[in-house]
Amino acid sequence: MMPGIDGFETCKRLKNNSASCDIPVIFMTANCDTDSKVKGLNIGAVDYITKPFHEEELLARIKTHLQLRNLTKTLEKRVTERTGALSRALKDLQESQLQLVQTEKMSALGQLVAGLTHEINNPVGFIHGNLGHASAYFQDNIHDGIDSTIVILKHRLKASEDRPDIQVIRDYDNLPELECFIGQLNQVFMNLLANAIDALEESNVGRTYIEIEANPNQVLIQTSLSENKNHILICIKDNGVGMPTDVQQKIFDHLFTTKPVGQGTGLGLSIARQIVVEKHGGTLEVNSAPGQGSEFIIKLPIEKS
Repeated sequence: MMPGIDGFETCKRLKNNSASCDIPVIFMTANCDTDSKVKGLNIGAVDYITKPFHEEELLARIKTHLQLRNLTKTLEKRVTERTGALSRALKDLQESQLQLVQTEKMSALGQLVAGLTHEINNPVGFIHGNLGHASAYFQDNIHDGIDSTIVILKHRLKASEDRPDIQVIRDYDNLPELECFIGQLNQVFMNLLANAIDALEESNVGRTYIEIEANPNQVLIQTSLSENKNHILICIKDNGVGMPTDVQQKIFDHLFTTKPVGQGTGLGLSIARQIVVEKHGGTLEVNSAPGQGSEFIIKLPIEKS
């Protein structure tokens, strides 16, 4: 029974004003019907007291709502601070991931530069040794990417003081034309072949030269069509140390690596799967067992859906 506007309208205006919307509002009235109580609470009141009232009860309710408001303000402040901290942490993580991606790209570039530098030291040998590859590029739409990757990694395939050379066996099928991002697929081939070489080098630790010659280091690369002729299959298989089941389950996880600190970013296989799956609509799977080597199978659709 207020002049001008009633209590309900007053409460609405308080709640619609940014300067007063957080102030707890308690209705105190002689109107005790249920509809009025519900209406008052629905428009933002925190309590509804009917006359006659007891002073002690009113003060106790006011004290309770002030405490609740203070607790709410403290909680909101903590949430804001926590949100800010999480936002900063997310930004730092994104920057770190970007740096890791750049590191992985620089690692692949390092492989490229090392391979080219090693071969260009002997330009005539480089040209002569790759004439066959150059002619094949004009004939095949996916094999040239594999061949060029092998050329880049050739310096890592050669024999060293610790082991004989690594043999690369190519078994190429006649493949149809494939619409793809060949530069990105070359990065996939680079990661998979570099990992195969790493696995073979690891498997040679502790073995004698004679033992290695009896079971030579080999990487088998096969290409074929799927049974339904709708997909191209690319298999890269080594006879290295292999992987246990728990490692296979994590091998494509972001930042997961089995290499010592400083020798691997954990991005190579993660990026490889992203390129195959997200960019080409294909699949990348691994089959392996300890001591039995590892096999990576790339499956690419010939026609994009």
